[in-house]
Amino acid sequence: MTLTTPPEISPTGDLTVLRCSGTADFLAALPFLTGFTAHDSLFLVLFEGRRAGRAIRVDLPPSDSPSDTGLLLDAICSLMRETGAGFDGPALVITCERTFAESGDAPWRRFAKRLERRFVREGWWLRELACIAPDGWAAYRDPSTPRRGRPLSEIRTSPITKEGEALGGPHGPLDTIGELPLPEPALASEVAGELAGAGTLDELDWVHRTMECARVILQEQETSNDPVALAQFIGSAQRPAPWLLLAFSAITRPEFVFELAATVGAERFEEFAIDFEPAASEAGRRGWSIRGLLASTAEEAPDQQKLRQAIAAVSHCTAHAPVDQRPALLALLAWAWWMLGMQTVAERLVTQALEIHAGHELASMVQRLNRSVPAWHLNRGAAR
Repeated sequence: MTLTTPPEISPTGDLTVLRCSGTADFLAALPFLTGFTAHDSLFLVLFEGRRAGRAIRVDLPPSDSPSDTGLLLDAICSLMRETGAGFDGPALVITCERTFAESGDAPWRRFAKRLERRFVREGWWLRELACIAPDGWAAYRDPSTPRRGRPLSEIRTSPITKEGEALGGPHGPLDTIGELPLPEPALASEVAGELAGAGTLDELDWVHRTMECARVILQEQETSNDPVALAQFIGSAQRPAPWLLLAFSAITRPEFVFELAATVGAERFEEFAIDFEPAASEAGRRGWSIRGLLASTAEEAPDQQKLRQAIAAVSHCTAHAPVDQRPALLALLAWAWWMLGMQTVAERLVTQALEIHAGHELASMVQRLNRSVPAWHLNRGAAR
């Protein structure tokens, strides 16, 4: 089988194919495919033909009892139907803290058997069904696997590990992704001073000022230590309409966003509700809200390299923002990670925002948005 690493992981920005000849190779390739490692997780790697692409991660339930795993099984099958990926034979990998020693066998075997039986009933097949524990690994369907598991050294010494490391690995754990950088105290103090002295923004000028902030911070980025530029970006993000334009600027050219705002009319952006739950008969009206627009934008895969650059820039702004002005920025970061398909990271960031300001409208909206998977991520063509 072949696994295609996302272009943002490759130093050249190109797709890189890792060719696996067995389960140990596949397990060695997994962190380079996903860009991170994670414990107590179930990874679903989607395939088209022999080529793998996108991976989806979900938390393992508290135990492998039927009562704890039933809803997860239903959710996996629903996802396979929605994407059509079941017929192409996805690969499923469990990574857990439970050991072979304490289980007396491969951990989570009962859950693995239920997964396999459910796939058979659905008429699908599983390309791989394996687990990695702290003291070994196993292919659940391989009868030659020792009860104590196979040694992890077989994964570490796989030629795929060396190939993957050439792409920039090894990759860090999921729970460190999205962490804000450490602020520079002097710069943070200057930014706070600029924000405190900022005047009221001219209602007719806010689009121009917002797009200038987007260009300077998201595009140029060399001005990241300019307290005036940082303060202007932080201030712009506090209002919903500029926040939306900054979000658009993270995935496309600020000049295009400015043209869009000029064509639609700045007053229309001011009129958008932050959130809107349409009735069944009003589904076509979802674009009337910021959440609806963001959901519509997620129907096409973003330029991931551009979006990750924007994440780095906004993270720098957030780290240097006064705490009371961070929720809007954290919501912007959460949306960006959601667009990348990293819902766990997005949830962590909106939780931080809501801990600072309970009920913050933008953060609450992104939290609701984060309960769905970006449409592009479920598109079979995106799983190449």
